[in-house]
Amino acid sequence: MPEQNPLQTIDIVIPTRGRASSVSELLCCILVQTVLPKKIVIVDDSFDNQTEELIVRKQRDFANREIKLVHMWGDGLYPKGICRARNLGMRETTADIVLFLDDDILMDVHYIEKLLEVYSKNPSAMGVQGYMGCPNFSSTSHAINRIFLLYYAEKDKNRLLCSTGLTWPHSLEKVTPSEWMSGTNSSYKRSIITEFAWDNKLGEYSLYDDVDFSCRVLKKYSHSLFMTPFARYSHKNSSNARRKPKLDTLIRINYPVYFFFKNIKQTSGNRLKFLWSMFGRFFVIFLWRKTPRQIFYLMSAYVFALRNLRSVQVGEFKFLLMPKAHQLILKQLYKKLTENRFSMLLNIRHETMDN
Repeated sequence: MPEQNPLQTIDIVIPTRGRASSVSELLCCILVQTVLPKKIVIVDDSFDNQTEELIVRKQRDFANREIKLVHMWGDGLYPKGICRARNLGMRETTADIVLFLDDDILMDVHYIEKLLEVYSKNPSAMGVQGYMGCPNFSSTSHAINRIFLLYYAEKDKNRLLCSTGLTWPHSLEKVTPSEWMSGTNSSYKRSIITEFAWDNKLGEYSLYDDVDFSCRVLKKYSHSLFMTPFARYSHKNSSNARRKPKLDTLIRINYPVYFFFKNIKQTSGNRLKFLWSMFGRFFVIFLWRKTPRQIFYLMSAYVFALRNLRSVQVGEFKFLLMPKAHQLILKQLYKKLTENRFSMLLNIRHETMDN
């Protein structure tokens, strides 16, 4: 096993909601890494105890490898979301590098080792991400995305466009600078974690949260983000705990608007590119919406953005607001989960000791 640089310890933060089986698979991947983390923090926004039970059962295996495996509940505040979960989790870390992972990815056994190599060879590196290969675009969809400045592949480039579009490198063979980092897997130095926070305004399990964070880092520390093709991973895109179609459409249309006004220089040229991309976004989403209800959701999302433009520009998303009665129900459920956890944990610990 490669000897870990004592100046490059690494902790992992994994937000999750209702995906205990995916978390289990990911933990198995972590346990066989050639370089192991010091601590893994699971931030759980689930409405059941399945993930917590899983963590308790696995803690002995990780303790045997000198890894602290921690389960923590989300803070119970609404709206829940991946940004809030990451902010909570990263406060529990102490290592030199903090790695944020989605709960539904799988990693090559050398993944952590290869991430840390980039930090060793590039002292100016503030953030490093791995590589999962190029998205499987059809030639038609790729051409349409490129015309509308949306999301497409480029040779050895990982760019953030002024339209809020993104490019992803194909056939990557060397460590390359990045203009944005994917939330599926992104690592940062401790100095970044103490200076920056994930934007809690981007509620739910989100969109542009990862680009927003990395964009702010890159603005202050230019040429400091990297992608390495030697840290390979795959993204399963679990279907569990996904957003409902109406909310998903609202987020897909409104979050890019907020991101544009927050992070992109407001020139007439950039605004024209953004408007063009928003027209293209409508066109592309319209093509794959299959029912009248989905098309209605799409049109409603654009109407919402126009009617509430000033609010959306500053990250006030009224569609994330929940009626007080529903909030009370969620708070009661969260309280019940936390009250029941102690007897549940005691029972599981007795079971594991007996085994």
